[in-house]
This record gives sequence, structure tokens and C-alpha cells, in this order.
Amino acid sequence: MYGWRARIGLLVLETNTVLERDFHRMAPEGISIHSSRIPYLEKHFPLDESRRKRIAQLRIKLEDIELAASLVASAKVNVIVFGTTSGSFIEGKEYNQTIIERIQNSTGIEAITSSTAFVEAMKELEMKRIAVATPYGDVVDERAKAFLEANGVEVVNIKGLGGIGTVGNYDPYVTTYPLARAAYKKDADGLFISCTGFRAIDIIDVLERDLGKPVVTANQASMWAALKRIKVCESIEGYGQLLRRPR
Repeated sequence: MYGWRARIGLLVLETNTVLERDFHRMAPEGISIHSSRIPYLEKHFPLDESRRKRIAQLRIKLEDIELAASLVASAKVNVIVFGTTSGSFIEGKEYNQTIIERIQNSTGIEAITSSTAFVEAMKELEMKRIAVATPYGDVVDERAKAFLEANGVEVVNIKGLGGIGTVGNYDPYVTTYPLARAAYKKDADGLFISCTGFRAIDIIDVLERDLGKPVVTANQASMWAALKRIKVCESIEGYGQLLRRPR
């Protein structure tokens, strides 16, 4: 039986082509991954430029999150991960918690968001001052920085790609690695690579060797936090020191 140890439910933005594959790659034996997709409002109803700059309209409806959660709950999952990074930090710390509560209240299943996961991961690795690499533009980068600092993490540098192109098509070696190196600062405790649709797990180990510091990515942290909640404790090799640590 698939998922004989535990099952992880993923809520994935409809345009994301990376998160599910990353989770399948990182999952230990006996852990199965089951996903449900969420509509992306901006894709169907583009914002005008002034509203885009302010991000005055939520890009994901809470009702759509609840529906997706109820569908994946039918697979008898043990934990649900809201796997949309900017979607959980864009409206601030309180909105991130609202998402978690709406999922838990509608399903009765413990839930986390990718934003919750990476903040917890940074605390685990004692990363108090970090550098950040993202595929985002300036507005979303500013929101990412504000969310991190509201959670007690100082951002010493943040560098994005400008929100240009389809994120899932970026090559981790050609695009993500150079961006991460450019974002990193020596006085940082480590590096964070944001966005669940951005390929980054392939380069975590080499970045940690090159920088001599821990590296957290949105997808790696989400897997770590999910496994922690379902009490799967073994070391997982190949994806940085976070997943090698006992939980």
C-alpha cells in the first residue's frame, strides 16, 4: 500500500510544475504524496498596473484553498501543506496563520504553509541573519523581507530575477545557482531560496559546500516541516543539512 507510513497532502498553485516532483524526490520510503490544485486569480483576471504594484487583491481565494484542502483530505492524508510561498506571505504574518486555521477547521487535519515551514527551518538552523534569492520582482521581494523580519529574521540582502518568465522553466544550475551566489553575503548566517515553483533542491548540497553555511529552500523546508509533524525522523541525504538532521 502506498503511504503505509504516512501520507502528505499538497495544495499546489495551478501553474506550479515543480513542487510535486520535488516532494516525490525527497520523500522517504513509505511516505506518499497526494496533491490538489488551487486556481490562480491573476492568471485568469489580470490586474491593472496600479493594483499590481500595490498587490491590493488577493491572488488566491480562501474558499478555493478550503475546497482544495477538502479534496486532498479524501486521500486520508496525515498533514496538509499549503505549498505556495508568496501566496502565504504576501499579506503578512497574520494572513499566513489564517490560511492554516482555515485548512485545519475545514478538514480536521494539521496544516502548515511553506512560509511557516521556512521560518521554522531557519530557527532550527539558528539562521538569524540571512541572504535571500528569489525569482520575484521588487514588490514581492519587499513583502518577503517584511514577512521574514516580522518573524524575527534579519534580511541582510535580497536579490530577485524580476518576476520575468515562467519560474518552473529556470534551470537550477544555469539560473538558480548563480542567483544564489550573487545574493549571498558573508555576514549572513545562511541563505534562503524562495518560491515553491523555483527549482532549487538540486543545488542545496553544493551551495552549502561552497558557502560554508546552511541553505534553506521553500520546498526542502516544507518537506522537513511536514515530516516533523508526522514524526518521520530519519536522515535524508542529498538535500542539505536541514533534512539530514533528526526531527
